[in-house]
Amino acid sequence: MNIVFNKKSPLYIQIFEYLKYQIINGNLASGEKLPSRRELAEMLGVNLNTVQKAFKELERENLIITEMGKSSYIQRDISLISKVRGNFINELVNSFILEMEVLNIHYEEIVTILKKVMNQKN
Repeated sequence: MNIVFNKKSPLYIQIFEYLKYQIINGNLASGEKLPSRRELAEMLGVNLNTVQKAFKELERENLIITEMGKSSYIQRDISLISKVRGNFINELVNSFILEMEVLNIHYEEIVTILKKVMNQKN
């Protein structure tokens, strides 16, 4: 795992977000077994409680399933992962639109800017 930690947010949130992105992007496959909490804590050089908090958030969002006393797995129900992905995308877009409104940038200008940026990436 290539997590680069920063000081802006708690470590468990950074681990949670990293794993969430990996799941909703399909980099971690449905049904895939995750390392144990202890293994992941050692891999990342963080406290076990930090990883436990991150896993709790993933469970809360139904992205992982943990069998009591056993391993954790990526959610097998792809429709649930799709729903989380859709909600995440909507949150990003709404946040972007709000920021543009604060800057008094209107729809047509946003579309023009997006097209220009996307064309530069291709």
